[in-house]
Amino acid sequence: MDSKSNLNNKHWTNIIFTTPTPVFISATPTKQIQQNVINIANEIEKAILSIDIIKVLAIITDNILAKTILEKAKKIVIFFRNHIILATILKKYQKEKYGSNYKLLKLPVKTHWYSAAKYLDSVYKNQLALYLTITEIFSINTIEIDNEIKTYIYEENF
Repeated sequence: MDSKSNLNNKHWTNIIFTTPTPVFISATPTKQIQQNVINIANEIEKAILSIDIIKVLAIITDNILAKTILEKAKKIVIFFRNHIILATILKKYQKEKYGSNYKLLKLPVKTHWYSAAKYLDSVYKNQLALYLTITEIFSINTIEIDNEIKTYIYEENF
């Protein structure tokens, strides 16, 4: 969801889902409706109910928050790609926990904006394997783990 002013400086609320291909849902002028948490939540609820709620992975309503989430996920993927031992341990946990259906960690492609959804999904679907990998490395204390990466993975809302 994104709230922006149009060329006439009128405030609009835009809702787009990524599936991972973007699907335009609605663009509505806010008119005299105050954009408080209740009204925004109602707009989001209407959009979610227009599809199957089970298909919703995350809701991002703030561009700054979205950028922060994307940066954290990118740092995690790059960290694991740059450390062969960590990547090997991660792969072990991916196979153990997810079987042959495990997802590789992906990075976004600049020319395909929907690839951000794919790489967020790859990090999301590997949460347990990432957590177990960091925990194993931390317990045997053989590799220095970047504290920032460790914090991201151990965060409650990761």
